[in-house]
Amino acid sequence: MLILHGTADKATKFAGSRAFHDAAGSADKTLKLYEGHHHDLLLDVDKEIVMVDIESWNDARLALARTMELNEWGSCASDVTG
Repeated sequence: MLILHGTADKATKFAGSRAFHDAAGSADKTLKLYEGHHHDLLLDVDKEIVMVDIESWNDARLALARTMELNEWGSCASDVTG
């Protein structure tokens, strides 16, 4: 779970995102606060940085999922062959 929040957001308080993050049962959770950013992070200043953060977070999880998939496939192949 990835939670992104600007600290200057006037629509919602970042403390709510922090509380949600802390209460979430997921072991894989990330809270990223952007100092001085507002509500719509993808239309705010430094939106490129936010996009890179999202892409990096996704890429790390996709790589892990791919590794797990390959390990499971290899395990299944060895069961069949041997």
